[in-house]
Amino acid sequence: MSDDTPQIGWFKRNLRVVDHAPLSEAAGHGPVLPLFVVEPSVVEAPDFSAAHLGFAREPLLKLQAALAALGSVLVILCGEMPDVLASIQDAVGAFALWSHEETGNAVTFARDRRVAA
Repeated sequence: MSDDTPQIGWFKRNLRVVDHAPLSEAAGHGPVLPLFVVEPSVVEAPDFSAAHLGFAREPLLKLQAALAALGSVLVILCGEMPDVLASIQDAVGAFALWSHEETGNAVTFARDRRVAA
């Protein structure tokens, strides 16, 4: 991919800029679209509660501020990640996706496998 290919920095659980290696790597390849997605399948999973979203609110606000200080905007969308990525591809064409490999639950593991495919 060329340096003008959009680079998507996918924020999952690490909602920080300072030690987010995939974000740093993405920035070295071109313009970055920082992305956080609220996924219904994750939110509706048996091991998830509304409190999880409440706990994420403050780190998301801090992440938005940190990205704004770098001249960027955090895009927050709702939907299943493969569908969100398909919509982004329809809108902008080819892009590169950068994220941490995480060890989550069965729902997020299956989601990451769908995204990789």
